[in-house]
Amino acid sequence: VASDGAGSASRSQDGSRLACVSFVQCIETLVASGGSASDVTRTFVVKWLLSFIREIDQIAKDASLLPREFACTFLAAVIDRSGAAYCQVGDGAIVVSNPSEEDQFMWI
Repeated sequence: VASDGAGSASRSQDGSRLACVSFVQCIETLVASGGSASDVTRTFVVKWLLSFIREIDQIAKDASLLPREFACTFLAAVIDRSGAAYCQVGDGAIVVSNPSEEDQFMWI
């Protein structure tokens, strides 16, 4: 996972940290229950994201802030023998090497 805060958000570093911790915990739970990268579907990621949004909403409410103050970008890769899954929220890019072109990269 990788995340960085939105420059205009006062608690973006906290949002970034929380996003990474939350996603890793979600993947750890998946793996502990016998899941794999092939289970990290769009539906899986949307479910995690909605849960994370609810968590941020509560943290913001407790701090008398708008959830926007925790804004961040987020990128993740889940890779195992079954395959690979990638997700991205916000700007940035996930790139991989191009197997047919040395020193060339492709975005996911």
